[in-house]
Amino acid sequence: MKYLQTIAIIAGLTFLSACNPVTDAATRLAHDLEAGAKELAKSGKNELEVEHRPVSSPEGISGDYTVLLQAVQSSSPASGTLAVEAVGGKRYGTSYHLNFVTVPKELNIRKARGGTTYLLLRKTGVHDDGNLRGSKAIEVISIR
Repeated sequence: MKYLQTIAIIAGLTFLSACNPVTDAATRLAHDLEAGAKELAKSGKNELEVEHRPVSSPEGISGDYTVLLQAVQSSSPASGTLAVEAVGGKRYGTSYHLNFVTVPKELNIRKARGGTTYLLLRKTGVHDDGNLRGSKAIEVISIR
């Protein structure tokens, strides 16, 4: 019996580590940008629109919200934050998306409860693996 419990615990922990269900609103958007950037990189297309629908749990947004993507500035190591904020509520931030995209100019939008955010990605033709602020091969150029 103890053997089965141990197997069940190991299987559960493996599942949780693979799915990473405990993320916040900003990290989920960053993962959507990651998936979009990888899809665009493999395709013959020059642009791809990423669709992001917020969820309320865990660590999410249940009402109106804003999305902010700061412009990446090579002179400022702290630049390029992605933030998702509940209007009148909690703010979540990350820079994880910079592993896959760069943001040439600040982008922000306010959305109504449950509203979908659309972000347009574009290939630039320039790739810089040594750039710690994200690959320049794909940029986030607009948000709606």
